[in-house]
Amino acid sequence: MARTEKFKSSFYPYCLGEWKDSEPELRLATSVAIFKKKILSIIRPPANPVFGIHDPIGLSFLIQIRVGLSKLNFHKFKHNFGDTVSPMCPSNDGIEDAEHFLLLCPSFDAQRRDLAGVFDVLRLYGHSNPSNMVLTQLLLYGDEKFSYDLNKTILNLTLQFIHKTGRFE
Repeated sequence: MARTEKFKSSFYPYCLGEWKDSEPELRLATSVAIFKKKILSIIRPPANPVFGIHDPIGLSFLIQIRVGLSKLNFHKFKHNFGDTVSPMCPSNDGIEDAEHFLLLCPSFDAQRRDLAGVFDVLRLYGHSNPSNMVLTQLLLYGDEKFSYDLNKTILNLTLQFIHKTGRFE
């Protein structure tokens, strides 16, 4: 029992409460290795695949976009970067988020032509008119319904687009 609020919110009382509230299979783990594996499965989300692509710089940019910490104005504005006073695209055509960058920004229409192959693939798989949100997710993550090679092709096209725009360099 804690006498004061300060002690009640300190490390040991807090951890004891968390331990009591944890899943029984976590508390009953038979080894430290099993316990660690269960804890990590709770606190660490599964990694998103990159399908064997070796492009450290491009993958770095892709992952920044995935987690919302890229040089796009919306991401910088959301995290209060001092050099970003607005989430708007530099060409003032909308909020510069991942969807705008990948699909809508007129500044990158020429570079976007290479992504047309992805849209053809979608039509082959029955996605005749997918929303921009679905397209953005596909370009950033691939699709578990598609083959490994097809997902690799999609991500490679996305990485080529990112490089060609020069937006992150």
